[in-house]
Amino acid sequence: MKLSADDDSKASLATTAVAVVQAERLKKKASAADAVRAKKNELSPEDFATLKTQQAAKAYIRGHPVLRRSLNDRFVPTGDHMLQLALMFETGGLGVAKSEYDALQCHVFASELGQMRSKGIMGEYYERGIVIKRNAKKAWECYRVAARSGDARAQCNIARIQYHGLLGQRQNKHNARVLWETALMKHHRAAQAALGYCHEKGIGGLKPDPNVAKRMYAAAAHQGCARSAFNLGRVYELNLLKLDKCNDDHRLAFAIFYYDRALSLGYERAAERLDVIARATENDNKPHNVDTEADDADHEQSHDESSTGLQHKPKKRASQAEDNETRVEDSDPPRDVAAVNEHIIDRPR
Repeated sequence: MKLSADDDSKASLATTAVAVVQAERLKKKASAADAVRAKKNELSPEDFATLKTQQAAKAYIRGHPVLRRSLNDRFVPTGDHMLQLALMFETGGLGVAKSEYDALQCHVFASELGQMRSKGIMGEYYERGIVIKRNAKKAWECYRVAARSGDARAQCNIARIQYHGLLGQRQNKHNARVLWETALMKHHRAAQAALGYCHEKGIGGLKPDPNVAKRMYAAAAHQGCARSAFNLGRVYELNLLKLDKCNDDHRLAFAIFYYDRALSLGYERAAERLDVIARATENDNKPHNVDTEADDADHEQSHDESSTGLQHKPKKRASQAEDNETRVEDSDPPRDVAAVNEHIIDRPR
């Protein structure tokens, strides 16, 4: 079938129009690519690294079987977003299954996006060897960077390390006390609990002051620290405040109140003290006082607990001085990061 001249001209016009449209599309793509290249050239190395991290975080969320359901095309991950996702995986919040691996992945992205709290928590993963191989050097570096940025949790971890001389660091209880006081300015309950113990025992250059210790324990207990509630009950039970105007019944009532509080927060040792008080009350006798005689040393072990959770070991007689050298450290705040921070992980709001 032969085409007329008009049909030939129409076909050529159509071909030309298609070619023009394709050329325009190619031109737009080229200009967009040039714009991206120009934008990348304008970015500083830090901004370019942030952009790459955001892209990697978005790819991680897109590939996750649970998170991808809520992914929006316009969503741009930030350090705060990734921190909340990490805490969600740590606590199992919002119905998500707990996953230490996913929590660490989110903390890595968050720290690279400038979230220093995640940087400090990464130090705990390195110190305890969770998911990744234990690395004391990296743990210390993460704590140090986060603490310098003002993260109270990292400051408490460095204080714990310096208090005991962990991770290859020298023991320095004075520096530990100063760091806890710095974290105290942000009302961190681990710092409140630790300083309560320091004030009670006179550690880190402080003079023993049970009144200040009581205030610290009360502040930490008010924030839900079970150990501080227990220690506050112990302060009243043993009459460390020397409340002459308060009779034994009122004093023991305060002790029972705080022991009940500690028990409701999951601190099982409080039940033992409640039983002791109940038996003493039935027998119309005072509870065993650890401050009276040397024979009460064994009882002190069941009473006295550091502000962050380990038992206070009894004092030994002179004939057992050698054993005392190996046990004295056990009376201090715990060495394990889990014991210090197990009550600090917040659920995402």
